[in-house]
Amino acid sequence: MYLQLLFLEAHCNELLGNTDLARKGYEKALKTEPNFKLVRDKYYPDFLKKIRKLIA
Repeated sequence: MYLQLLFLEAHCNELLGNTDLARKGYEKALKTEPNFKLVRDKYYPDFLKKIRKLIA
């Protein structure tokens, strides 16, 4: 349950435009559980792609 809350917090921060908090949340979720497939394979990579587009 803790991992799901970390994910939800990070995803909500992403949707609200709080990119720094979203990044920290996704990284904390992956640090706590590196095999959290939903974050590792979908949401965090998509988030990073979105951030790269904003910077470029």
